[in-house]
Amino acid sequence: MKAEELDALKAELRAKYPNSKLKGLKFADVPGRGDVIVVLRSLTQPERVLYIPKIKRNEDAAANKQLTLQVTVHPSREALEAFLEVLPVACEKIASEAIDLGGMEAEDLGNF
Repeated sequence: MKAEELDALKAELRAKYPNSKLKGLKFADVPGRGDVIVVLRSLTQPERVLYIPKIKRNEDAAANKQLTLQVTVHPSREALEAFLEVLPVACEKIASEAIDLGGMEAEDLGNF
């Protein structure tokens, strides 16, 4: 993604989610996918309430995938699901980042 495209994406997402804590992750050079940028928001309390019991029941994979699909704001759900077919372990990284964002104040879209 070119720098100007990235800047436009950041502006669009900041406008669309003005009160959300957003974080960008860049998964570079995924086989067959090229550079993939995933932007997520922090999880909400209702999402946390659904996530924690699954983790306690040792349903980590299902919990992380559910949370990943809920908190990802870019790319589209269809594109994300296709990406996860190639790199399924990204669910754990995205879920972990969303949980970490839960207690943070700062927007982190600059750190792709």
